[in-house]
Amino acid sequence: MKKRKNFIYDLKDNPMLKNVIIGCSFVCSLVSITILVYKESKREFIYVDTIKLYSGFEYTKEADKDFEKIVTARKFITDSLYEEVRKKMQELKFKKNRTDEDMEVLSKMQEEYKYKKEQFERENESANAMYTNKIWNQLNTFMLQYGKDNNCQVIFGANGQGNIMYGDDSLDKTEDILAYVNKRYNDKN
Repeated sequence: MKKRKNFIYDLKDNPMLKNVIIGCSFVCSLVSITILVYKESKREFIYVDTIKLYSGFEYTKEADKDFEKIVTARKFITDSLYEEVRKKMQELKFKKNRTDEDMEVLSKMQEEYKYKKEQFERENESANAMYTNKIWNQLNTFMLQYGKDNNCQVIFGANGQGNIMYGDDSLDKTEDILAYVNKRYNDKN
């Protein structure tokens, strides 16, 4: 039985085999590069309706309920103070002998009402901004992950007010992204 030569020696002795191997290597490299370029070309530009996304996000709905509870509690307090001021004014309206002390008490009640109302308005604005920032931070985190998971190059935010005035409906992924972020949010909780 004839003993087979070592493969490396076969390459030295057979230039044709060497050319075939080099050719195959070249073709494999070319195919790999083509696949990479094709894969990169499949990345897409999409947009999302930011208003729909924000309002449809589950966290927004929960935060709105929490915020509404805070606003309602504060409104109850200011309404109660207003009612006390109104009663005191009615009482003094029909009182024959109003004293300076009566007027001072009414004035302090009005000042307290005005102060609380303004304080609550400022606190409501601050709480609203805080909730909005938390919601957008969470949305942005999920959007980043959506972009990576779905091979997106860019996700534009559209609201019809300047950023993107028009986009082909096939590029609008609002519903897909909304379902994605709500699933991620619900999984997180």
